[in-house]
Amino acid sequence: MKYTPDYTNFQTLKGYALRYYFKYNISISKLESKLLEKSKNQKLTKDVLNNINSLLQEENILANKINTLIESWKSKKFIKIKLRQKWFKENDINEIIDSLSDTDTSSQSVKIHLKKHINEMLLKKPLKNIVFSLKQKWYDNSLIDELINDIWEINQENLIANTVENLLNKWIPKEKIVAKIILKWFSYNEFKKYLK
Repeated sequence: MKYTPDYTNFQTLKGYALRYYFKYNISISKLESKLLEKSKNQKLTKDVLNNINSLLQEENILANKINTLIESWKSKKFIKIKLRQKWFKENDINEIIDSLSDTDTSSQSVKIHLKKHINEMLLKKPLKNIVFSLKQKWYDNSLIDELINDIWEINQENLIANTVENLLNKWIPKEKIVAKIILKWFSYNEFKKYLK
């Protein structure tokens, strides 16, 4: 027979609270909701939370979550939505995000990593698809735009020349080459000199 813990017992509920809180790094509000769901007893839930209050470090957990999301190039908008879903208080989220400087949200390592990622994708996908894909994943829009502009200015000539050369080597008719290249967001004037 399967063992079912007695969550109406103070020690059992306290043990569950500590395990759950440190495993999932959630807000205290979310933890309170989970304990109430398990124990069905508001007073017991409050007693457990009061007992472990000194162990709960919501501000540190929130700051760590925000830093982790920023290091994953997530936008401030995404971070706010994601953490509100985990029941963190909006004021606390905004306070930590606002205290971060712009250099924190677009550090050099993040830029280098994202730039490399975009360059790799350029070999496989049209630029407009890359931009759309990155923005759909809630990456920071201003950072994406900045990097795309940098990459585009530096690599546009090489990218056009390589794309045309690859298509010409496949013995594809010029009309199809033109259509394929236009799909990659190049204008006809940009690549016509490479079609010989």
